[in-house]
Amino acid sequence: MTAKADKWVWSAESPLKDEVDGSIVRFFKAEGVKAPGVLAIGAPPDATTLFAREAIQNSWDAAREWQSDCAKNKRQIPPSWIEFVFSAVTGKEKLALVEELGLAEHESHLGSGKDRGPNRSRIGLFGGDCLDQLNDPDKPLKILKMIEHSSLGMPGSFMASESRMMFALVRVGYTLKKTGAGGSFGYGKAGLISSSRVRVVCAYSCFESAVGDEGITRRLMGATYWGHHKMNGKNYTGWARFGAKEGDSAKPYENDVADSIAQKIGISTRDPKKLDDMGSTFLIVDPTIEAHELKNAIERNWWPAMMDDTNGLRIRITDFDGTVITPSVPKNDPHLRPFVRAYELASRPSDAQTDHERAISLGTYTPHGASTYTLGNVGLVADPGGWSFPTTDDADTSGAKNVDHCSMVALVRGPRMIVEYHEFRLGMPYVRGCFIADSSIDDLLRQTEPKAHDKWDERISEAGIHEDAPKIAWAIYFRLREQVKAFKQNFAPPPPRPGEMNLPVLDELSRLMKGKKPVIPEGEPRTVSIRFLELPNVSPGRGNNLRCKSVVEFQVDSWVWDELDDVDSVEVTIQLGLAVMEDESVGERISLDIKSSNKNFVCTSSDKNRFVYKGTLSSSEVAKFEINSEQYSSDWSVKFTPIATVTNPEVPKKKAGK
Repeated sequence: MTAKADKWVWSAESPLKDEVDGSIVRFFKAEGVKAPGVLAIGAPPDATTLFAREAIQNSWDAAREWQSDCAKNKRQIPPSWIEFVFSAVTGKEKLALVEELGLAEHESHLGSGKDRGPNRSRIGLFGGDCLDQLNDPDKPLKILKMIEHSSLGMPGSFMASESRMMFALVRVGYTLKKTGAGGSFGYGKAGLISSSRVRVVCAYSCFESAVGDEGITRRLMGATYWGHHKMNGKNYTGWARFGAKEGDSAKPYENDVADSIAQKIGISTRDPKKLDDMGSTFLIVDPTIEAHELKNAIERNWWPAMMDDTNGLRIRITDFDGTVITPSVPKNDPHLRPFVRAYELASRPSDAQTDHERAISLGTYTPHGASTYTLGNVGLVADPGGWSFPTTDDADTSGAKNVDHCSMVALVRGPRMIVEYHEFRLGMPYVRGCFIADSSIDDLLRQTEPKAHDKWDERISEAGIHEDAPKIAWAIYFRLREQVKAFKQNFAPPPPRPGEMNLPVLDELSRLMKGKKPVIPEGEPRTVSIRFLELPNVSPGRGNNLRCKSVVEFQVDSWVWDELDDVDSVEVTIQLGLAVMEDESVGERISLDIKSSNKNFVCTSSDKNRFVYKGTLSSSEVAKFEINSEQYSSDWSVKFTPIATVTNPEVPKKKAGK
């Protein structure tokens, strides 16, 4: 298919420009989406969760800012809400939309024949998209529209780089948002991009005219986010703009022209004289997500924002077949209902409480030489007759088979999105909770959040971040753990059911009485020797807290070299973890500061404070690691466990004693 006229301006590579690869959705590749414990059951796909969190975050920030500004000016406005509309077009309507959106240009840039497969991978597409079927009127072209009602829109002069549309669609890592917002436009766009199979997004916005941008109340622009690629021997960055051409780039269509283009691509126009029409519409080409999965992701991540009956988040979803789906506070969801109750307790501590409920203030915190900060409140709940002590029978009825059970506390601040469901590995009984940060520390906590806004980083130290921010995050996690641990002690474990008692000591004694030899497991010798140069020891921290430190050395055992021919060095994987001991079992891990004497070793993972290092060692080399822990309570017993093995090449097995 050949485009009748260029609709897009594709950015060509130039040695005179500072350029970023257009496939910015890759910024989120390593982020992952947390779904701990029972929340792994029926978890929506990662792309859907990313979209629900990041795309709604930007729209909700805009709505809250609009509501706040109007309240200050004592102006009555309609309630803000967000609408998602899934649709599919076929026949002449599809062919017209393909032409108006200039999708044939994308097909041309994708290449043809044998080049299409490699090119798709190179530019960040993964097949199954609409670009191979643009000419077929019988193959539906799917569209998802995200429509804001009664919101701020995207005001500001585009050419002066003050436009929120510029930051929402083009800029990476910037923000124009006010203190207390949920995130930044810079990375929030990744949620929109990841939801399009072809990485094409258009935005149409209606807003009040701003100083320096007089007379402009509507804008429309599109963006394509591909990776570097070639077409007809020319190199392109992967960025492309859909708009009014300006030199070798493009700027948004404005006012009546924007309205006209919006109509042609299936977006309802907006009237700047109507307050309900203020806001933005995003058009996502060939969506990767489904309506019911979106509802699930919204309810898991946004239910605190929906708790407010007056100015809370309101969302409506219309599926491809016209079915209307309305996300709501998940009070009937067995896995989310306890968190909702915990939120009610934290926000209204005076509510009647049973023995299985608590509302607790985390008090104030004063970092050394700093101001005093109020932290916030936490609500905690337990269900001693149910999920606090899950059984096999419970798993059969709830779908919770093979679940890695844990206690969890939902973390919430100003925007009322769930930052994370934070895990506490403390064993049974399991507890659910919700912590609501005090408004006075809202912006400090925001500063500690990574681009996915999915935790409060207690170790971050970067320019522009208040020095007290990570300390406050540390204090919150520390005190939450103490409160969860204390609350758990109110519930004794239920007695074992008949037939469930498992006494391995008596089983072994019975074997001996019958004249049978004891079962002694035969292990395999270590491929890597572990030597403690400084045994694990503790030193005092702040208050009654402690720190653990140790120095440990690793060397490939001599027998390994006898088993390997013509090998000068091997890959060694080392795992380092300091864990709290709970009733003889391993509980939550404590963060470590680790220094290695061997530059070959690189930390490949620190998930849940389990640090994994990989590197190479020759027969004469050693790798020494110095370990210093974060502070922990003097009431805790901890265990430092270093593990090391040769992981490449595979070492032939050798029985112990040989």
